[in-house]
Amino acid sequence: MKKSSFIRLDERLVHGQVVHGWLRHLKVCTIIVVDERVAQDVLRQQIYRCAVPSGIKVQFVTSRECRKVIDEMDRTLFLFSSIEQIKDVVSEHPVEEINIGCMQKRNNRQKEFNSIYISQNELDQLMQLKEDGTTINFQKVPGEKKLLL
Repeated sequence: MKKSSFIRLDERLVHGQVVHGWLRHLKVCTIIVVDERVAQDVLRQQIYRCAVPSGIKVQFVTSRECRKVIDEMDRTLFLFSSIEQIKDVVSEHPVEEINIGCMQKRNNRQKEFNSIYISQNELDQLMQLKEDGTTINFQKVPGEKKLLL
């Protein structure tokens, strides 16, 4: 992956913090949403496209499709909705850093890392990525202090 690109896990995918915070901060020209369901859902794609400013390209892909382009894309924000999908892609394409944004409250998750909810299984998966050399940071918006795993 090129250094000008950024990987973020955010279960909400395209929303205000991403559009008004991260896009301006990162100065990217493309968003690639990596989500198996959204890649097949034209209506959800149209809704997400409406939230993105003109001039920013948006693509919706599966993990498999992402593996084909992740090393080639420049100035790109890769938005993932799950750790499993990130692991699927980075298992073949190691990355230096992953940003964890929004992981919402669920029955099996505990509040950790500045209001981010995470299960033990998800934490174990992130620890494996860390052991493989990836920096894992928790940061909801630019300017907020990064918490490192």
